[in-house]
Amino acid sequence: LFVPPGAEKFDLSRFEFNEMIHAGISEERLQYLLSQYDGEIRCTDEMLGRIFQVIRDAGLWEKTMIIVTSDHGEEFFEHRQKGHKNNLHVESVHVPLLVKPAGSFEPRVDSTLVSLVDIFPALLPALPDSIRNTLSGRSLFAGGSAHNGMKAEAFFDLALPLQAMVNGK
Repeated sequence: LFVPPGAEKFDLSRFEFNEMIHAGISEERLQYLLSQYDGEIRCTDEMLGRIFQVIRDAGLWEKTMIIVTSDHGEEFFEHRQKGHKNNLHVESVHVPLLVKPAGSFEPRVDSTLVSLVDIFPALLPALPDSIRNTLSGRSLFAGGSAHNGMKAEAFFDLALPLQAMVNGK
């Protein structure tokens, strides 16, 4: 569906370890690789649409909060790396966050910096403040934005591969 004219089809299996996928990859192969990633995104969109329809058909849409996010992005050689385990560039750490609150709401786009730790407090509005205030993160719904005008910060870390830890590196 997304393969552009001139793209060169090749084996993409074992992406992280596939030696045919490297920083010097031809533009034709890179275009094929990107087209397949776009296809994965399209498939995810379609699956979410099916889930949303089941919720609507059950009459639960207005009563249901839905949060969709990801744990990481992907890099396709923007910084001479592939995947998501090698660095903390924006391609790896900037992920989608879609929130549909229960009840009626006005759709909007909010560019406020949030972290995945801000999701859990948003799920627990019924908890007393004494408990909510002990949680990491801030509710996504606090006063219309995640941080009530406070400076937002996020922490990122890069886990070392297990082999490097075993070898003491």
